[in-house]
Amino acid sequence: MAAGKTPLGQLVDLVVYAPVGLITLAQRELPELISAGKTRVDNQITLARFIGKMAVKQGSSEFKRRIRAAEQLRDPTPASAQIIDIQSSNDIASPSPRSTSGAHLPIDGYDSLAASQVVQRLNTLTAAELETVRAHEESHRARRTILGKIAQLQAH
Repeated sequence: MAAGKTPLGQLVDLVVYAPVGLITLAQRELPELISAGKTRVDNQITLARFIGKMAVKQGSSEFKRRIRAAEQLRDPTPASAQIIDIQSSNDIASPSPRSTSGAHLPIDGYDSLAASQVVQRLNTLTAAELETVRAHEESHRARRTILGKIAQLQAH
């Protein structure tokens, strides 16, 4: 509204010209606003789907890991050691390197420990003990954190 208009002129601007201007503007700008809104909503939906898929994948992976850990707690002897024990008792074969059981490791309760707990204990082991743990870890769970720390310690 221009300054210096009479109150009647201002009222006409407000009642007549402003609505006509809004309708004209809406006709011209509305398709762009709709398109921008649709794009934003589509992007949000795509992002939500992606995050949902990642959460399901991560949850599934974590669930499987916990099931394996629970099975190990229920039966701490690895399946390969059970087979070799049966074969040994029948004098068919002797244990292979894969039959290393947690009972012969220099860290008590090794198979029930988390990788972070094992890594904390590695600094106290001798070179021979580190090699025993490395062989066991490679043939069983192959946790990169543990194997990496062992490689670091063996390099020094």
